[in-house]
Amino acid sequence: AHRVRFVQDDAFISFHYARNLVEGAGLTWFGERVEGYTNFLWVLWSAAGVSAGFDPTDWATWTGLVAFVIAIEAVFRLGRRAFPTPIVAWVAAFAFATHWSAVAYATGGLETMLQTALLTIGAAHALALRDSGAASGPRLAALSVVLGAAVLTRPDSALPAAIWGWTVAATLGRDRRRLAALVLPGLTPLVAWVAWKLSYYGAILPHPFHAKVGGFHPNGLLYLGRYLHAYWLWGFVAAAVVATAMRRRPTTAGPKSLWAALLSWWLYVVWVGGDFMEFRFFVPMAPALFVLLAGYVVGMMPEPRAQRRAAAAMGALLLMASAHHGATFSGTTSDDALDSVHALGTFYGAYPDGDFRPIGRALARDLGPSDVLLAVHASGAIPYYSRVRTLDMYGLNDPDVVRNGRALGSERFRPGHRIHATLELLRRRRAHVVMGHPQPVRDDLFDDPDPRAAALLRRALRSMVVGHEGPTGRATALSMPLGDGVGLLLWYLTPHPTIDALLASGRWSSRHL
Repeated sequence: AHRVRFVQDDAFISFHYARNLVEGAGLTWFGERVEGYTNFLWVLWSAAGVSAGFDPTDWATWTGLVAFVIAIEAVFRLGRRAFPTPIVAWVAAFAFATHWSAVAYATGGLETMLQTALLTIGAAHALALRDSGAASGPRLAALSVVLGAAVLTRPDSALPAAIWGWTVAATLGRDRRRLAALVLPGLTPLVAWVAWKLSYYGAILPHPFHAKVGGFHPNGLLYLGRYLHAYWLWGFVAAAVVATAMRRRPTTAGPKSLWAALLSWWLYVVWVGGDFMEFRFFVPMAPALFVLLAGYVVGMMPEPRAQRRAAAAMGALLLMASAHHGATFSGTTSDDALDSVHALGTFYGAYPDGDFRPIGRALARDLGPSDVLLAVHASGAIPYYSRVRTLDMYGLNDPDVVRNGRALGSERFRPGHRIHATLELLRRRRAHVVMGHPQPVRDDLFDDPDPRAAALLRRALRSMVVGHEGPTGRATALSMPLGDGVGLLLWYLTPHPTIDALLASGRWSSRHL
């Protein structure tokens, strides 16, 4: 996990809010109160690292690796609790520890592994309390705190947290004191958090939910199918179904709650249309999946020797599937609906060495402390390192884009990118320069008299506003120098004195189209 560590652009959105909190600007997007993150506890944890003087990417990387180790141990404990066959826990922990998506998202800069660790600890603890028959108040409170922390880390954790909380609550009967111990410690901070969100943001759900989710889309089913196919899981799922049909199930009721959490999670992922990040949404429930598959596949065997053989075969096949997927999927799918970890870590080749700083720092160098408004698709590292006011063209941090932007049709569907700012909206908001996705351009294109050079620049500008098919009128292309005869292509939309000064000095190049 450390060897394949990476950071992705979306992580810098969380880092942006964390830095603003430390610097006294609150959890805001350039001063605007909009909840453009979906990982409250992770943002607070990132703020703790920033406050202590750590680089947020290093802080997130090492935190994720620690959470990965904790999650592996929790998978082992979950396997021991869910099934009576001891070898099941070893197979499940091995499968999770070598699962490419789990290994990759041990880092990445987002909350994925922290959420996974908290939910897995909660599941193992819930089964332990259910089986104990007489859970004490402190142990119930501990479970409540863990599940509450998972929801604070990411709100969709409420789905499995509620299932595992109910699993324990059902054994407590009408014991009000123990029910209170199970509910209040985790629920109280959640209620306070929601009350704060209503007063601070005026909404309960994070704003990206409104920007990303528009109801059922068939890509969710494709996303699930791709996951099962990439890791050769169809056969193991079929074996689990056969084992169920043969009624070779263990006496413990633990698998029931795991199945409920896993299947409800998959339905949720399908309903929201999946995600463009390589199987990230499946990582939090991967522990439950591998515990169940190991329990049923190994548990089918009638005696210990056969169980060991089944365990070895299962572990080897899952390891090969994981290695094959990690080695062969390095770009994006042909339908532009799924991006590999490699593509995310290099931002689709814009940062081939994984260093997300150059473009943002170049913008900070030239635009400095000004009120220039920059419109971008990549609303993570560029705003973070440049500190230039940014308009998020996909609306993750901008309610105006969600309300008045263009809904992209199914022919342009990309998970998490269903709405885009229109050219009219950008002009109304007086965006000074439009970047869209970073596009390096040769400096000589700005002096080339060949009409094809002008046509190439015009097409590049048009691509910055996704879904725009009408005329653009006269347009001015800009090139911000990046070095070695290469510049960053920008669309000069609204005049600004700082940019005019850069053009007058000859530092930036321009071409009227």
